[in-house]
Amino acid sequence: MPFVKNNEWVVPGQPLAATEELMPGKGTFVDNGIIRASIPGVVKIDMLNYQIEVRGKDVAQELPSPKSSVIGYILSMRDELALVKVTKSPSHALKNVIVTGALHISQASSKKYLSSLYDGYAPGDIVKLKVISGPPYVLTAKGPRLGVLYSTCSVCGNPLWLEESSGKLKCLVCGHEEERVVSTDYLLKLK
Repeated sequence: MPFVKNNEWVVPGQPLAATEELMPGKGTFVDNGIIRASIPGVVKIDMLNYQIEVRGKDVAQELPSPKSSVIGYILSMRDELALVKVTKSPSHALKNVIVTGALHISQASSKKYLSSLYDGYAPGDIVKLKVISGPPYVLTAKGPRLGVLYSTCSVCGNPLWLEESSGKLKCLVCGHEEERVVSTDYLLKLK
């Protein structure tokens, strides 16, 4: 027996049903055998196919799926883990849904070894990453077009420009140089 009724309004994380009773559909995720809502919306139960889904306000809105690229910014970091706020999925900006993901140091770079995430990232960096799994979302920066898209100087806060010859980021105001795991799509490049 589902924990909710058909057409009932639910919020993210709310238990919907056990996996023994129904299959998870769109707008849901499984947590320890319990199907939960991943978006706010209305529950739709399909007893013909034994499936439960959550339809959000905007039916066309899709959450990121595995193997899709996303754009976001680094909210907080530790040596081995960064919390990323995802602001754009492949086809559109995420407006009504808060999506966060985790970037582990083992997935932080395919170009060079990082002993700490601080060697290649900084809080506030705008990044392009790929979804490995989720929700909860696990992200990777292993790929040529993945990594930091835009960053600011840790000394003065001005934009960092990519020197393509050295691969380093340089502040044109104070002259400070920093290293990042830079995407080939980095926004500010010096010739």
